[in-house]
Amino acid sequence: MSTGEVICLIVPICDMFNHDPSASVSHYLAIDCNMSEEEGRYSKAHVGMLNTLAVETGNEIFISYGNHHDNSNLLHHYGMALENNPAEFVEVWFEVESVEKRRVLSDVGIEANQRPFKLTMSDPLPADLVRCISVLAACDMEENDLELLLAGSKDVVSGEHRLAMRELLMNKLEDIMNEYPDNLAGSVEELETEKSFGSYSLFNADSERYKYIMALITRVGELEILEKARSLVEEMM
Repeated sequence: MSTGEVICLIVPICDMFNHDPSASVSHYLAIDCNMSEEEGRYSKAHVGMLNTLAVETGNEIFISYGNHHDNSNLLHHYGMALENNPAEFVEVWFEVESVEKRRVLSDVGIEANQRPFKLTMSDPLPADLVRCISVLAACDMEENDLELLLAGSKDVVSGEHRLAMRELLMNKLEDIMNEYPDNLAGSVEELETEKSFGSYSLFNADSERYKYIMALITRVGELEILEKARSLVEEMM
């Protein structure tokens, strides 16, 4: 391996640790740099795990695979999902066909149809989404409302404008939520019922029941974000 080269490796034993984004364990690579390549410098390398907090006997020790993995990503790469995953998010697309509306959005720094808006539990109605909806709602109203919006720093210029924004957002959220096989309450109940039948773990990850529970955990996490966003939209009245 040449100096500066980066390679990815699976380290035996270390790859058995499960994931927790809040884990206090760090891993390190130690190399005897005083040895030459000919003397087998890298044969003296070792990997260690260092836990910065006390762990009671019998408790599982976790490592973090990174704090950016949403459940879809975890399922795809690791065959698992986390309840209350802080990295969970839902993508929302707003397809804007009108060239004029796309131009107006571009004037306020939003490039329509280029990327989705990302909703999270900590930010279920991101500012760029609200701004986009504000402009789209104003475009369908009197020209004076759009001029007031573009000239000022506020996202809402009138009561009528607020109602138009609410309708656009609510329709979009409900369209997304209707694509799920059940609502949040039903999904939570179904998950709790499945969990009541007994434990599940990666040791039986090939079972249909395990896969179904992981899918339920992912569904619940996404629906919780969408429900929180919908609650905030309802408050726009």
